[in-house]
Amino acid sequence: MIYKRFLLKLSGEVLAGNNDSKSYCTNAISKIASEIANLCNTGFQIGLVVGGGNIYRGGRSNLSVKRTSGDYMGMMATIMNAIALRDYLECVGVKVKIHSSIALDGIIEKFDREKVLKHFKDGYTIIFSAGTGHPFFTTDTAAVLRAIESKCEAVLKGTKVSGVYNTDPKEHQNAKCYKKITYQEIIDNDLKIMDLTAISLAKEHKLPIIVFDITKEGQFEYIARGNSDNYTIIN
Repeated sequence: MIYKRFLLKLSGEVLAGNNDSKSYCTNAISKIASEIANLCNTGFQIGLVVGGGNIYRGGRSNLSVKRTSGDYMGMMATIMNAIALRDYLECVGVKVKIHSSIALDGIIEKFDREKVLKHFKDGYTIIFSAGTGHPFFTTDTAAVLRAIESKCEAVLKGTKVSGVYNTDPKEHQNAKCYKKITYQEIIDNDLKIMDLTAISLAKEHKLPIIVFDITKEGQFEYIARGNSDNYTIIN
């Protein structure tokens, strides 16, 4: 299982590390940037989608704002994370382009599929920000959509657990982790690893999704190189 071009989906919380009281952790971002750099230097082509939950997460916010307003605020948070991650990646020698679903002239580029494909060929890592640009869609759906549009061979979803479980492993010690599971089984059992729109879109386009624990040192790089079996594959 080695994919030359893939999309890495990260939650915003991963950038905060283990410190829930802060939006960012330098060590956590540096570790991710270093692993991405190692892969880029050996020929992998990587797209990135980062959530915004370390800055703003509508469902956990005390603000009394409309759902649409909260979703747009979340999109802005993903843009902030994309800019932060870009700078860390550039510091370790990675060429980076950010493409945003929302136009921000003079700051980052508006998403353009043809430009993205050219940037990949020119050796750039691409960060896709602002979700799909529309409310009611999660960054999971954005990750699958952008992966399909940019001809990625798989989505690697980095989480704080080691795969897809039949129940929450943080609450149930006997939770079962699947080695392999189908899209339909995710849908039928309403497993919460990704939203159903993302799963349905991946199923339609036969896009594999690999779920793994990004917090374990080196795990992302091991999986990308095909040197680990500590994950769940959805296909």
